Amino acid sequence: MRTPSTTALASSGINQGQDPLATWRQKLSAAQCDRILAIVHQVGITAYSDALEPDELALTKLTPFPDSRQVLVSGGCNDQIS
Repeated sequence: MRTPSTTALASSGINQGQDPLATWRQKLSAAQCDRILAIVHQVGITAYSDALEPDELALTKLTPFPDSRQVLVSGGCNDQIS
């Protein structure tokens, strides 16, 4: 599981021996992270915080479409919401 994908860039954290869960923090400022989390929380996704991993229990409670009027029409690669 520690073997990087062949598609991972040479400059990626995993190829540099860094923690792949933590290296994204080097790319974003604290203010950017705060803005992203604020938006995510506004749409009802509370599983994510400044922790490296999401809240597993909160993830299990997520529903794809809280509004029951939305229906996923499965069409393979071109799935649509109607």
